[in-house]
Amino acid sequence: MGRGMRYRSALASSLLCLSSCLQAPAPRPLEDGGIDAGAPGFALESVVVEDLTGTPWPADAAPRQLVVLVRFTSPLAASDDPPPVVLLEGSSDDALLEDAARAPLRADTRAREVPTERTAHGALLRLRAPRLPRGQPLTLLLPAWLEGEHGRLDAPLAIPLAVSDAPEAGTAPVGAWPADGTTHVSTDLASIAIHLDGPLPRLDGVGLRDEAGRSLEASVAGGDCASLGWLDGSCVVLTLEEPLRAHTEHTVWISEAAKDQTGAPLGPWTSRLRAGPGPDRDPPVALPLPCALDELTVPAGCARVDDRSLTVRLTASEPVLARLAVLGRQVARLAPRGEATLRLEGLDRPEVEATLTLEDLAGLRVELPLHAPVPADLPTVQITEVRANPYGPEPQQEYVEVENFGDAPVELLGLALGDRLDALGDLITRPFTLAAGQRVLLVADRFDPADPEDDPVPAGVPLLRLGASLATSGLSNAGEAVYLRDAAGRRLAEAPAVAVPEGRCLVRAPGAPPRHPTAFVVDACSPGDP
Repeated sequence: MGRGMRYRSALASSLLCLSSCLQAPAPRPLEDGGIDAGAPGFALESVVVEDLTGTPWPADAAPRQLVVLVRFTSPLAASDDPPPVVLLEGSSDDALLEDAARAPLRADTRAREVPTERTAHGALLRLRAPRLPRGQPLTLLLPAWLEGEHGRLDAPLAIPLAVSDAPEAGTAPVGAWPADGTTHVSTDLASIAIHLDGPLPRLDGVGLRDEAGRSLEASVAGGDCASLGWLDGSCVVLTLEEPLRAHTEHTVWISEAAKDQTGAPLGPWTSRLRAGPGPDRDPPVALPLPCALDELTVPAGCARVDDRSLTVRLTASEPVLARLAVLGRQVARLAPRGEATLRLEGLDRPEVEATLTLEDLAGLRVELPLHAPVPADLPTVQITEVRANPYGPEPQQEYVEVENFGDAPVELLGLALGDRLDALGDLITRPFTLAAGQRVLLVADRFDPADPEDDPVPAGVPLLRLGASLATSGLSNAGEAVYLRDAAGRRLAEAPAVAVPEGRCLVRAPGAPPRHPTAFVVDACSPGDP
């Protein structure tokens, strides 16, 4: 049995064990909807998840700052140490339950522990966790040596929880403009923006102070994130009513008084900036860049045009807000280090006439024109899945899956797969016609579609072998971009540089625009399966 199959079997076993562990001869219903063990003596009675306002949440859609209330059928044993109930990142399996059967927990289990504040009062144990990522799977682990006044648990319990991926599950500050650590900021800076990853909370406890601790006068209001290139969340804008102090460090701060909709504090949080000698009078400058094999050198840097999009890479002389505009449409990106990549989808004309605007922190702007033809004959192929870190031997068990997303067949002979911007890559030397909607795996010569360590490749999925390894000596487990080009060197598709756990794949997100270079997620491998 392959490791992927073994993992699924172990996971199913642990869930069955969990179900049986929580059953009791005569369970009684709980009004709060918690888990009831109902056993006499010392046993688990219920598990309830709340936010910091005391509002209950579903166990599989918990708030980002959660409180877990664990109630037992009798009081916990008195001890100077907190009870050995732990909250772990990730899901349970047989190995975890085996580890929790005998003290102490292994080091690899402890490495998954989420730090929590644990307080016990009689039969109730309360765990409060710090802010967690959205969608984080969790396991509440009750080891077998957990003691109450009337004995121990009969067996360890691993209770599945998960943080909700909804924006309403909690908000956190994630960035600022000017960015944290920016120096030589113009003393006549007009405003500062704070980016939050969720809905806008009440605007209490936000301000700006200098290094002597003196607060600067500023008004605080919600702002337009999209105009700053932040595509999600919400924004707080501090409009400055007095200049920054020259050669002085200033701190943007959010205190614990600012709370999100779950009652969780946004702070303490800070972002620093240092003012320069005075007002900035020089507009930003676009610096020259070495362009890739399939990019055009333009005044703004490097540009690439395909039949669906325009992508511009740039480096500026200072931090800038970059805006790319085509036919009344616009995309914006912040470049705290002067580096940015901007992409506009939906080109429908034979020529691109675009304008790139660079705006620095002082509000000084420079506009750079861009002109390029739009190719109309690109093969309709895209990368849909990359397995760079198989369970089986590397690099032979790696693959890149390619799909024809068009309505007509595509000949793959002469296309190339590579991992460098300045080289074509490994050529496809075998004639192969990819039908509309069909997928093919690009693999190494020794690739085994039936290798027992990984999920098998269905017998009907075609393979194209490209040599001893894919790209340059195989695909990096740490993540590297891969590119699919035609014989003329034009980029047809790419997948981003993302580190993926062993046995998992980088998979094109459902509904993503064709050819989009970053529309990928980490998911289970499904070679040949649309």
